[in-house]
Amino acid sequence: SDILYMLSFKFCMNPNLSKIIYKNMAKIRQFAVKKLGNIKNDEIEFVLLQLVQAIKYEDTNDLRLGDYLVNRCCKDVNLSSGLYWFLNVESDEEKKENEISQETKNYRTIKSELEKKFSNDVRLNIENQIQLRGKLSKIANDIVKSGKYNNKEKKVKGLSDMIKSNGENDMSKFDKPLNVPLDPKIAVTSVVPEKCLIFDSAKWPIKYSFNISNESREHFKKENEYYDVMFKSGDDIRQDQLILQIIAYMDKLLKNQTRDMEFTTYKVLATSKNDGFVEFVTGSKTIDSVIKLTDKD
Repeated sequence: SDILYMLSFKFCMNPNLSKIIYKNMAKIRQFAVKKLGNIKNDEIEFVLLQLVQAIKYEDTNDLRLGDYLVNRCCKDVNLSSGLYWFLNVESDEEKKENEISQETKNYRTIKSELEKKFSNDVRLNIENQIQLRGKLSKIANDIVKSGKYNNKEKKVKGLSDMIKSNGENDMSKFDKPLNVPLDPKIAVTSVVPEKCLIFDSAKWPIKYSFNISNESREHFKKENEYYDVMFKSGDDIRQDQLILQIIAYMDKLLKNQTRDMEFTTYKVLATSKNDGFVEFVTGSKTIDSVIKLTDKD
């Protein structure tokens, strides 16, 4: 099936294997990329993470898969958003220019090509996402790195003081609605300070409750009045992202075979190797809190 072509990229896109196993492997890679044209956007979206990883196995002089993904995704906001952040993670290498790996250079080249081909609407959406991530990253750094917030109570109060009206990082009302990387079609207008939380863990992740723009309501299918999301800074959440993506895809495949296992998944998106967004499931309990309750009993 077409899905098998996608999942076989780690083999067929590897130029080293092409030299050892089969001299015409480049033609097989070309055929595999061509077959991707038969796949619907929602199916591409489910395996986009794996396809971006498969770029690692392309010939540096022939980034065929990267070119295909740029042209396929550049006009669709969901695909563009996913591809942009996946490429951003792989481009995230803090080294001098002459020490950066060729692999990272390839990803940066593809990311640059993607940015050039964005439609105007997609470009504006991505810029809004970048702006929102920048705001949350700054707050996280101020809360965690500042010596004056040396316990949870002080961090909670510090967060509230920062984001409330006229605070240091005032988020009581954005100059314009900002799109959320986890859900590009959702735009938020402000933060509700009294509903924000700081979790007591090593990285101090912050849960935000956002007011949603009126235009985004049609895309917001939940009963909640607010959009709740957790931002984690200083933490690599790529493994969480992969596991949840696999479970969500398994759920899709099972439902296609009329097997509804009633999975409830939440979204995870790494925006770099050190930060990212996690969808907050309202009413849920952390494993740590469950263990503590069990220990009390």
